[in-house]
Amino acid sequence: MKFQGRIRFENLSQAEIGALLFSLDLPGGCYHKLGMGKPLGLGSVKITPRLFLSDRKKRYENMFSEWNNEIPESDQISKCKTDFEQYVLSGIGESKQETLWNTERSKELKRMLYYDFNFTKKLESAGKIGYMEIIPSTGQNDFKDRLVLPKPSDVMNIQFDG
Repeated sequence: MKFQGRIRFENLSQAEIGALLFSLDLPGGCYHKLGMGKPLGLGSVKITPRLFLSDRKKRYENMFSEWNNEIPESDQISKCKTDFEQYVLSGIGESKQETLWNTERSKELKRMLYYDFNFTKKLESAGKIGYMEIIPSTGQNDFKDRLVLPKPSDVMNIQFDG
């Protein structure tokens, strides 16, 4: 299935647009997770953003300038994302990193977003992931006796460059 949507914004800096694009445009093999089936990879969604930047001066000079979708697609997605990443990396003292996805915290997030439904079926059959259960007949209550969740790198041995 394919869905289409729009996010409209005004008065955002290059880095702020980059933050929005960074959250939507995930690295290859990564998917957004929607709904309640996340442990099993259900609701894995690929988002492919496109950027259209309006010319405010032109918009106010001609009332109908944007009614016929006359705004050309921008080629600044990677520039905006890079501006955002550099802003964050310098703020957290990791300016030596080439990309925000190379920080340890982001690598762990990337591992969680990496899989799709087919990949998680393998992890589920290996007993690495699954839903918590309550089975009254056996006294099993995973919610009451739950353990601290392991880091994604302890569950999935996926190595990323960087």
